[in-house]
Amino acid sequence: MIVTEFIAYRYSLKLKRPVLVKGTKAATRDGIILQIKNADGTSGFGEISPLPGFSRETLIQAEHQLSQVKEEFLTREIPHGLTHLNGHFHNWFKSLALSPSVRFGAEMAILNLLANAKKVPLGQVIHEHHQPVGHVALCGLLQGSLEQVVEQAQTLLGLGYRSMKLKVGSQDIHEDADKVAAVNKITRDKVLLRLDANQGWDFEEALKFGKKIGPASLEYLEEPFKDIEKIPEFFLKTFIPVALDETLQTADFETIKSIEGVDVLVIKPMVLGGLENAWQLFQKARQMALLPVISSCYESALGIVALASMAEEGRHYVAAGLDTVNWFEENLLIQNPIVSNGNLDYHNSPVTESNINFRLLQRLQI
Repeated sequence: MIVTEFIAYRYSLKLKRPVLVKGTKAATRDGIILQIKNADGTSGFGEISPLPGFSRETLIQAEHQLSQVKEEFLTREIPHGLTHLNGHFHNWFKSLALSPSVRFGAEMAILNLLANAKKVPLGQVIHEHHQPVGHVALCGLLQGSLEQVVEQAQTLLGLGYRSMKLKVGSQDIHEDADKVAAVNKITRDKVLLRLDANQGWDFEEALKFGKKIGPASLEYLEEPFKDIEKIPEFFLKTFIPVALDETLQTADFETIKSIEGVDVLVIKPMVLGGLENAWQLFQKARQMALLPVISSCYESALGIVALASMAEEGRHYVAAGLDTVNWFEENLLIQNPIVSNGNLDYHNSPVTESNINFRLLQRLQI
């Protein structure tokens, strides 16, 4: 198959409430959508949306790489074997030195094109022998003041969520602990609670917090501090399992797998260099009895559908971190994924040209 057209668009989507990521607050989510076409006119779409405060590259830096991607796509045939996610994308793109978000968008566009050409869901192209069911369990996101997280937890519980993640890691450890206690009071025995500190504490602060809340009713604590060499000591003194997220951008898997106390890897393809890299890490984690959790970086609905496809295709029945699809005033799909009984239902949300909300896109000159 040959790519005959390459189009890029910018988007800026208003969030229902501001998002705070490692000290960076945003009221909108900005990104780029790639549209590629084959000779038959079939389209494939990919999303490039580095997350400010989290991604290593900016959106402007990502945009500057689009001409490289365009030239590569329009000058050669799509290689065979890409859908296996076993290194063919790496071999294709290795000379381009693409940033993680651009790699994600390029891979998604190609895989989506191959799926749409066959008129099948994306997940079915990746794993031909598995029929996708089109939904995954969700982990609801709690963020804000004590009163806000209590209200959010009550709402999510009523919507059927069985997993929630609370943002902690502030300078007020007691306030964070009070939030944990308040949420547990509402959800006890009904919800698995995850905590995410985004490396907001030093070791002593994290230890003080861990001893204050204890391990009961917690699934894990994500990135309590930066120094991963301290994780075994933290686990020994608190018995709280640790999840790694930001660390996965810099530490190699051989180092990670040997750290006592690390039970969970939070896998974000947008910052880990694409779907192929994320899928390979997912498989390695399972082989080492680590729990891989597919999670979003506040992607639009297009990116969320791709992530949900990966979460489901990996037999990933632990709750995925894709609840951010509900944080937008408007989204880029006409038929967006919906939340039903704590699950993300995306089987009626195809990433096809007829389902794209083009009025929210502004074409770029590439």
